Amino acid sequence: MEASRVVLLLIVAVNITYGSLYCLEGGYVSLVQVDTETGLNSLVGLPNKNDVREADGSLLDDKSGIYYSFAVDLSIGGVRELVGISVQNGSIISRIRPTKVVQIFVSPAMIPSTGNIVAIAEASAEFSYLLILNPRTGNITHLEKLNGNSVGSKSGVYDPVHDNYWFQLQTFTNGQINNKVFAYNIGQRRFVIESAHNSSFLFGLALDSKTSTLKAVGFSQVWGTPYLLSIDMTNGNSTIISSYSQFSGVEEGCAFDPEQRIFYSYLRDVNPQRGFFLVGVNVDTGSIISQPRSGHKIPPSSCGWSSSF
Repeated sequence: MEASRVVLLLIVAVNITYGSLYCLEGGYVSLVQVDTETGLNSLVGLPNKNDVREADGSLLDDKSGIYYSFAVDLSIGGVRELVGISVQNGSIISRIRPTKVVQIFVSPAMIPSTGNIVAIAEASAEFSYLLILNPRTGNITHLEKLNGNSVGSKSGVYDPVHDNYWFQLQTFTNGQINNKVFAYNIGQRRFVIESAHNSSFLFGLALDSKTSTLKAVGFSQVWGTPYLLSIDMTNGNSTIISSYSQFSGVEEGCAFDPEQRIFYSYLRDVNPQRGFFLVGVNVDTGSIISQPRSGHKIPPSSCGWSSSF
């Protein structure tokens, strides 16, 4: 077992700008704040062009004001590290190598009561591990071996009311590939819900505590059209709220503003020459609120919305 690599440069409690969308720019762990009305990006601090590059999932910890990203350390052959970035000044304030060597971390979610991160670690094309990672020490606790690997969204969802962790998994049964959404109870260490939704990739799973549902943007290659989806957290039943035929694909940078009830996602135009847009959708009606052209040179792989809860 490899000892954890911990580099703590500075950790402070900060008052972050609530109601702001943060993403990583250009593959490097350089943090930008996104104007949802114009689609333009503002670099937070200076670019972090060093020996680490963003690779897997990211999440934003409101309490500490730290944007966490699973990144690749290029100096030692691509080992994964959990990099913490201050949303106050954009500087890297922590770099932690998990105590167990894992190639891919996806679908991370913060557990507010402990400050730990629950995530999926992909071991191969056929199985993964569900685990808890301490972002301060790098210690890993294995919860479950999973028959399948994570697909679609790089985001996971933790429901603090029921202690459930929600994620999408691509499972294999009798040679058939299924994209399913599961809820796993952390305290009881068992699966409690398997969603009825089983057709396509979901992006940006988000908790909508007001309606006790999950929200996500789905995309099916069969349909070729993005759509907004709601999943009931009590029984896993899903409902398509609206679809958007003017777009032809979904990027992985998605986030939900619970106060304004707007789900933001980067969608590709049906005309490839027009690029992609930051589309804001009302989750209750499905109507498009805004759709400025994105200020990103390339689509972000993951984004985080700073919320007040």
